[in-house]
Amino acid sequence: MITSDIFAYQSTSVDFLTVTSKDIDGLAAINDAYKALTSQMSNYDRMCRVWRFKGFSGESCGSVRQGLREDGWAILMVSGGAAHEASKILEIKDANVTRLDLQVTVKFEVCQEHYARGVFNLLTTGGVGKTKNVSSRFITSSSKGETVYIGSRTSQQMARIYDKGIESDLAPAGFLWRYEVEFKKPLASRVFSTIQASEAPNLGIPEIVYHWLLKRGVKPTWPISGDAPIVEVAWKAKSLERTLSWLRTQVRPTVLRLLDAGN
Repeated sequence: MITSDIFAYQSTSVDFLTVTSKDIDGLAAINDAYKALTSQMSNYDRMCRVWRFKGFSGESCGSVRQGLREDGWAILMVSGGAAHEASKILEIKDANVTRLDLQVTVKFEVCQEHYARGVFNLLTTGGVGKTKNVSSRFITSSSKGETVYIGSRTSQQMARIYDKGIESDLAPAGFLWRYEVEFKKPLASRVFSTIQASEAPNLGIPEIVYHWLLKRGVKPTWPISGDAPIVEVAWKAKSLERTLSWLRTQVRPTVLRLLDAGN
């Protein structure tokens, strides 16, 4: 049993974002976002190269990619920290969100070396209060550590839990775990709207990831209300009471409806 005194949030954010548009406002929004994101890069990251993706042609600068297609559609694809910045720049009315990844990274004080394997074993034996049938897959390697995939890549939503410490060479095996949920269209736009509409988006992300996993039989290691571990966020809550009240009365019901609506 993992308790809250042996871990703390390391980070929580939008980790991958893809938006497309064909109308004038959307094209302008994508172009403006691309310029804003690349202007913040170092000279090394701004060394752009030709980029092509599913009929789109454009350029890639670091983790930011922009392209156009012959039929008039534009695309912006962003990953990592730039994706979270893009989520604060773009507005849902400007473009279609075709993919959205949300992540919570947890740092453990006590090694949880085979945590992903334990999740996989739990899912194969039924999970915790699982209400949906869900597929799962487990892989391990010396260079990437353990990863468990939850759900199907062909569906609108899936998740992965993996050893971020090993994957990014940030920590020894078992101390830094990342939980990611990937949403595709049309569900991606609805989740993105929920995040953008919130007063405290970085608290909304752990709430969404938590409920997604719980619905599929995995109870995450962090609390979602009450005395939660400190989260590294860019916003400042006006008051703890107001934030917790908003989480209980606004975010949770919306998230649960979204999760039930997906495949």
